[in-house]
Amino acid sequence: MSAGAGIASGDDGSYSDLDREVQSLQKDLVELGRDLFLLEEDLLFPATTQVMVFLSLDVGQYFDLDSVQLKVGGRDVANHLYTRREADALKRGGVQRLYAGNLNLGEHEACELRDGDERLFLGKSVLNAVANVNDRIGPEIIGYDAREQEQLDALLIEMDGTSNKSNLGANAILGVSMALAKAAAAQAKLPIYRYLGGAAARTLPVPMFNILNGGKHADNTVDFQEFMIQPWGFDDFGEALRAGVEIYHHLKKVLAKRRLSTAVGDEGGFAPNLADNEEALRIIEEATEKAGYTWGEQIFIALDPATSELWNEAARRGKTGYCFFKSNPEEVLSSDDMIAIWSDWCAKYPIRSIEDGLAEND
Repeated sequence: MSAGAGIASGDDGSYSDLDREVQSLQKDLVELGRDLFLLEEDLLFPATTQVMVFLSLDVGQYFDLDSVQLKVGGRDVANHLYTRREADALKRGGVQRLYAGNLNLGEHEACELRDGDERLFLGKSVLNAVANVNDRIGPEIIGYDAREQEQLDALLIEMDGTSNKSNLGANAILGVSMALAKAAAAQAKLPIYRYLGGAAARTLPVPMFNILNGGKHADNTVDFQEFMIQPWGFDDFGEALRAGVEIYHHLKKVLAKRRLSTAVGDEGGFAPNLADNEEALRIIEEATEKAGYTWGEQIFIALDPATSELWNEAARRGKTGYCFFKSNPEEVLSSDDMIAIWSDWCAKYPIRSIEDGLAEND
């Protein structure tokens, strides 16, 4: 596709309705120095940074993002956008893949390579990761068959050569790996779930809805980072999705009725000031009942309290334990105290999952 074109037409020169819709959107959003690519308007909300990888289905050419500039409201927005969303656009001759970033990474997790230059997006830009894709990974994988996923993934790990992917960056490595899988699926003319899962693939995971935020994700009095609901009691994904959406909106009504804030945190959950952390569960239970669903039969709770943040806050204050820095900064609990909280909550609420219930090194 040549620079200045909207989107490639079909072999007969015709355009589908989707093509025309995409053309209209591109005209408003995208200015490029060379080949155009697709971006959805809802990618432009601030959250975290991403790396995009472009791979040709046939010859494995890669796309240099340094040439890309977005225009939004007459303002240039660089390629290292903040967003939690993943987007992929399949077009004639190529696949694009965005790797979703994370605001909170533990020291034992794979390294998300950031530039650390405070002049660019407060140090969150990923130009080095993009350069690793273009200059280091790209030349190595050109000529490989994208269907050799395991071999190519092993090559990426070998190229990185570290235990936590801190050389090339997990954001660069995973972005390429995902793009390869999508390219191979497109070449096979199969949806990605069928290509990866096989002929019998038909089971979707139960979604988790992050509906109330605290910790480092919100400016409120809640210490624990994520309160999520899991709609386990449904046979149909669509019904589970509907339940999550309806509970989220009823939660907003419950908060408003209590004259609590309905502003949202970094990941879209509501971020009210509450009397204590457990009140979050009581409010979610009320919203579930208001929405007409059965607490503990259809709807369950998943927690990611990100307790390493509480541990680190205590260490900054010269203490050992878990500092409840949002609700009561003077309160520092022991590991046994934290375990007792989770035990008590699990006895009182339908909790199916707790991620990071203790600090990563505790």
